[in-house]
Amino acid sequence: MDMITTSLLRAQSLLYAVLALLLAFLAKKADDWRTTQFDDDHEIVEKGNSAVAIRRAGLYLGGMIAMTGVLSGATRGLVGDLLGIAAFGAAAYAALFVARYLCHKLILRGIDDDSECLKGNAAVGVVQLGIFVATGILLNGALSGDDTDLWRGLRAFGVFFVLGQLVFLALALAFQRLTPLDDQAELRKGNRSVGLEFAGQFVAIAIILRAGLTGPSQGLRADVVAFLMSAVIGSIALLLFQQLARRAFLHKADINRCLSDDNVALAITLQALSIAFALVLAATVV
Repeated sequence: MDMITTSLLRAQSLLYAVLALLLAFLAKKADDWRTTQFDDDHEIVEKGNSAVAIRRAGLYLGGMIAMTGVLSGATRGLVGDLLGIAAFGAAAYAALFVARYLCHKLILRGIDDDSECLKGNAAVGVVQLGIFVATGILLNGALSGDDTDLWRGLRAFGVFFVLGQLVFLALALAFQRLTPLDDQAELRKGNRSVGLEFAGQFVAIAIILRAGLTGPSQGLRADVVAFLMSAVIGSIALLLFQQLARRAFLHKADINRCLSDDNVALAITLQALSIAFALVLAATVV
């Protein structure tokens, strides 16, 4: 490949990166518009509000994780690639806002997350960061593929985002039920360790589910069946490995008491183990 061709390809790739950054900026403006009761930038820059910053960081990270799935697909030519990045990128950020709304209604039910973040409740901000990043991982899997037909790709993305989000929420709520603590009360108190517990679980679940979304397509029906089977097997394996890991690595710890006491150090260790095992299971079992 000669120098001119290489330079043109790099310039084209740079154009794709600029478009991805533009989509992130538009998502930021949309989130600014959504939170009418306060100015996000003022809270972050002038007040140093970590809760708002953590939540906003989740939007940026989740969005870019999703965009890497868009950018890794097969090329459709310059114009086709730009249209694809714009279409899939806009759909991905819309999906992130849908996921945030579902988190508000189901996982943070009864908690006014905007008001809590305005008060500086970092625990709630961490939960929302976890939802954004987990959704970005799911979207990355749904958007990764070599289908060069734009409309067929958008249809497949829609099907697997809805399916993936439903399964993710079901598993997230199931894992939430397994927590003996009153998680809603703990989050209202600003218990950061409980927020980290949830965020880490969300990311671990998303890693497992993403593994079932990738790979060559065998047809829509077969892909759906394969995804559901991998989700069931992977989530059961994750739960078992988590329990074994807690006994093996933290056998002397009273985990529930430590979480109730807002032991952030233990929460970080627990979630590192969960995510680490999820990565291994995604590469082997799922």
